[in-house]
Amino acid sequence: MTGVVITGQPFNMGEVFGVGVTSITIPNGATTVQIWAQAAGGAAFGRVSPVDGSAGGGGGFAYLTRAILAGEWGTNLTVAIGAGSASNNGGNTTVSGTLNGSAVSVTCNGGNKGTSLADGTGGTASGGDTNVTGGSGSGYSATVGEETPGVPGRAGGSDFPGALTATVAGQPGDGAFASTANDAGFNGYIQVIWS
Repeated sequence: MTGVVITGQPFNMGEVFGVGVTSITIPNGATTVQIWAQAAGGAAFGRVSPVDGSAGGGGGFAYLTRAILAGEWGTNLTVAIGAGSASNNGGNTTVSGTLNGSAVSVTCNGGNKGTSLADGTGGTASGGDTNVTGGSGSGYSATVGEETPGVPGRAGGSDFPGALTATVAGQPGDGAFASTANDAGFNGYIQVIWS
């Protein structure tokens, strides 16, 4: 499956891969790769008075850059891209394969769902050159009468230079906003730039 090539940007945004992609082929001629991996955000817990709603946590994020050997051209990186799902933790995003002659294994854990007792915490990440835990949801109150919507946890990659950002409300990997439903968190993604 092919990613979406983003054009019209001031610099090479590379290819962006979404939920459903299971492999990414290393192109001929590539000498380096930069990978941004973002897990999905956690679901919200719906607010039904007098039970307070809670927000989902943001998904974990990892960044990795590696050299590529000519013998690796045409081989695949195995990937899984986390999906947001109502009433559940966010899905994990993973990347594994061989780059520069060595095994790589990146895991970004999905944000945790909000519950009737607490906001969701952010997912962790490992295996990247940089690993960032997603933000925790906030706004839950155990006091009856203070049923305010929780603020969703931000994706671990929200403020990381080069990471994909959305142009609509919410960003990939963000936790869900606590409303009156158990809304799903935002999906994760993988973004790659070959050079």
